[in-house]
Amino acid sequence: MKSILKKTASVLCATVMSLSMMTAGISASAVEEEIPQPDENGIYGQAGISWMIMDWWDYRRGTSEPAMDEMGTMEISSTYHDVNITGNGSYTVDMSGYDCKDVSGADYYCGYLGLYLELPLEAPDEEEGFEPTVKVNIDDVTIDGVTYTFIEQPIPEDSELDGKMLKIKNAYGEPAVTEPPMDNTAWTTTDPITINFTITGLPTDKIEGFADETVEKICGNGDIANDPPIGGEESEAEETEEAETSDAEEAPAETEAAAEEAPAETEAAPAEESKPDDSSKADEEKSNTGLIVGIAAAAVAVIGVVIALVVKKKK
Repeated sequence: MKSILKKTASVLCATVMSLSMMTAGISASAVEEEIPQPDENGIYGQAGISWMIMDWWDYRRGTSEPAMDEMGTMEISSTYHDVNITGNGSYTVDMSGYDCKDVSGADYYCGYLGLYLELPLEAPDEEEGFEPTVKVNIDDVTIDGVTYTFIEQPIPEDSELDGKMLKIKNAYGEPAVTEPPMDNTAWTTTDPITINFTITGLPTDKIEGFADETVEKICGNGDIANDPPIGGEESEAEETEEAETSDAEEAPAETEAAAEEAPAETEAAPAEESKPDDSSKADEEKSNTGLIVGIAAAAVAVIGVVIALVVKKKK
């Protein structure tokens, strides 16, 4: 009996140990991290600024796409300096030339504004006790001339593309925990928005002096200040310049018009007051006198013929 119990206990212990090992294996696979590998040029991926504005719905989803309008048919004028990630180290990305200023004074909000990375980043998992090897730490961000430092780091989230995003502003969630405190309103100047960040945990360190680290990408006209006026509206400077040009052009035109009109009026005056001069009148009177004399001579001749006929008949 003791032998049977001993064998049974041994089997149960082996089963428990086997189940424990299987469970540990499942847990490990659930949080297994994919470590990025560089391409032939030593580049792991790109990083840049991604954003979307609520109500306007202008957006830039990631480094592989330009900034676009709501319908995705027109590029939104703005300029970006993305970076090629070549290993562990510090990097800087920025965007400029676009703002969310509204003349009505309404506050617009960021659906999101964040750091987009073409890296397979994993988020930490407290329940699983998982701490990722590859980490991205946002050192600071400057928006509208104000620099914010981070008390708590944003958690990597899936983006609309294949990369990950660390959201700095997020109108659909909580704003980042920063000093000074940050809200989710959109920026209101075209000044550069700058993000400084550090990457650790990659297999290699950053290639110092890498010629192609910064990648400039220009969308539309590069800056909304270069866009043509909307609906025929013009800036005050443009209106002033056009008014001055118009005045300068009109002054000579008016002078020329006055110069042209003066002779015309002078020439028209004699035409309106033209009368026959004395010589014309004398010629006309002379002509009439000759006509009368001619008629009288003809009448005398006729009378003479009649008298001659009467005398002849009497003889």
